[in-house]
Amino acid sequence: MSRTAIVVALAAASAAAVALCAAEPPPPPQPTPQDLVGKVPPEITAKYWINSDPLKREALRGKVVLVDFWGTWCIPCREAIPHLVALHKKYAAQGLVIIGSTLEAKEKVEPFVKQMGINYAIGGGSDVFTKYNVSAIPVVFIVGKDGKVVMAADAETKFDKIESVVAAELKKSPPSDKAGDKSGDKSGEKGKQ
Repeated sequence: MSRTAIVVALAAASAAAVALCAAEPPPPPQPTPQDLVGKVPPEITAKYWINSDPLKREALRGKVVLVDFWGTWCIPCREAIPHLVALHKKYAAQGLVIIGSTLEAKEKVEPFVKQMGINYAIGGGSDVFTKYNVSAIPVVFIVGKDGKVVMAADAETKFDKIESVVAAELKKSPPSDKAGDKSGDKSGEKGKQ
């Protein structure tokens, strides 16, 4: 190897070492909806409700809750709505509660709900997307009778899989009231509207 080639190689290696030392460390991994599986989810809060009075986590204990994060402009969200309407019709009498959570204003959502024939609760103007680690929609969470998330599904999840999880959770016995909620959640949300 010639002297010039050695000098060029050393200069390139030195520049690479400086670049590596100056590089910022990679950012920490962002939380995902899957991180909530097995945990008590945050309270669903909304500025307005359609098809329901405000729903609170404590009142839903012992029921299976499906929370759908969606938007009127989102094509996969719109495609999911008929499936959710059908799930509500099929399982509401057995204890399934569906909550659609959207960031959009009531003026936009209310006519859309009527147009699409949505028969389940809609909480709008919600501020819980980040608390649920939702960065892209649609995302569906299924909360079991014990109040813990059993599934977090995205647009790639087939609705037969979602329905099978709902059906299995509905067959489970409700939690014993003696034990109480030992989740450690002391968010202070109980009773707030």
